[in-house]
This record gives sequence, C-alpha cells and structure tokens, in this order.
Amino acid sequence: MESGRNTPKVCLLDRYATSTLVFQGMEGGVPLNELIEMEKETIQNMIPSLYLILTFPKQNFETILESRRISGSKDHSRHRTVWHAADAEKQLKRHAYYLELDQIYKSSGNPRNIRYLDGSQKPTITVFKALKEASQSLSEKELQGRLEIEFRRSLLTSYMGLVNNGAIDHIMHNWKFQQHLLEEKSEGKIVQEGT
Repeated sequence: MESGRNTPKVCLLDRYATSTLVFQGMEGGVPLNELIEMEKETIQNMIPSLYLILTFPKQNFETILESRRISGSKDHSRHRTVWHAADAEKQLKRHAYYLELDQIYKSSGNPRNIRYLDGSQKPTITVFKALKEASQSLSEKELQGRLEIEFRRSLLTSYMGLVNNGAIDHIMHNWKFQQHLLEEKSEGKIVQEGT
C-alpha cells in the first residue's frame, strides 16, 4: 500500500482543502493559517498537480443558480443541498472567496497550481478546456512517458465513453435549461422558483 502511494496516478476530486478554506475559513471564521497547517500535516507532500475551479460570470450567476434550483426541484434524482438553499448574494460572496485562493496559498508560502475555468460555457467546451489545462500541468513523471497529446487523447477517449453511454445527458439538459432562462431574462421575463 505504501509503495502504491508514490506511483503516479490521475485522481479527480470534486472537494478538497480549498473548499475547507472557503467554507470553514473565509465564511466560517476559522483562522486560515490553522487550516493551511492542518492541510500540510494531513496530506504532507501529496499535493494535487492542478486545481481546476469553475467560475461563473457575475451577470449570469443569479440566473444559473435559479435554474439549478428549479431543475433540482423537478428532478428528484438530484437532491437539493445547502448550496441550493443559500441566496445569490451569499453564493456570490463564496464565489469571490474562491477567486482569492491562489493569492492566499501564495502568501502562506504554500503555492498551488490553481486554474479558473468559465463554468457557464457549454459543458463540452468546459471539458475540453479542462483536459487541456490538465495535460499541460502534468510533469513528465505524471505523464509516465506519454506525450501530452497522447495523454489528452486518453482522457478524451474516456470522456467520449461517458457521452456515448448517456452519462453527460443530465449535464447537457441542465445547461440547456440555464440557456433558456438566460434568454427569458434578456427578454425581460421574470422567472419565479418552481415555475
């Protein structure tokens, strides 16, 4: 087991210490330096090669949040969370906190490779940009002798498998619904939760 920890692998995580800094630190009031020290003690040198953080344009944020609330209330397979319950102002504040993470890690002497991607784009575009960022961020050791283009092709093959088996359909459905609400907003129509 111990030797396996040092073997290069690709591991995708949708939650990490960055979210702890935002929710428990910047929002909850726990001192950031304590959280960073705790992170260092816990993960030691097992730092991700890349942090990809999805952002949303401020002018579209409320509409995107509203569409997620509405689609969540209509789709019983998608559970509403405390994230959905928070008002737009609170969510925008959290969003701003995430944008500060790069500087916070740098000023603590623990820099991280953080990249921000526009999450309001069509999901396929966001995925391709994420693949590009991931493949460019990996070291030779992590690429395990493969060329960057070969690595990107292997990730793309995995992604196409998800497309072909329908796993991306739900994401695309939500994105199209967001676009519909954005159009209604631009036409001056008011969208109420649950409509």
